[in-house]
Amino acid sequence: MGARWNEAARLIRDHIYTPRVSYITTKNGRPCTVPISKELSELIREGENRLLFPVIYYFLAHKLFKREAPKSPAGMATHLFRHTSAQHLTASGGNILVLQQLLGPSNIYPTMIYTHFTLEHLAEAITLNPLANLG
Repeated sequence: MGARWNEAARLIRDHIYTPRVSYITTKNGRPCTVPISKELSELIREGENRLLFPVIYYFLAHKLFKREAPKSPAGMATHLFRHTSAQHLTASGGNILVLQQLLGPSNIYPTMIYTHFTLEHLAEAITLNPLANLG
């Protein structure tokens, strides 16, 4: 979910476990393990190459992305996939703390940026507070 380009490009089949994937080399230097479906992990493990993506070129992916989304922000082409997956997870009711664990930042603020969360979004806590309906 939302792997950085370099994390996905370096992924090897030995890092795919049912039902999870472990990114060993990450931006912050800490390994990160995220869940994936059993079906996906089995499909991935069927391949023959050690590298999950044996031939993958950033410049080609960037070029294809820019062709399809020409108005995307400069320098953000492939990174938008990370932002988009974060936004979809939270829009579907996903927990921002779970998202933080999936994306890997050490504090919540970068995660809030990924989801375009603001403190105003946290106002939902007032209506969800179990003490709010006691009186």
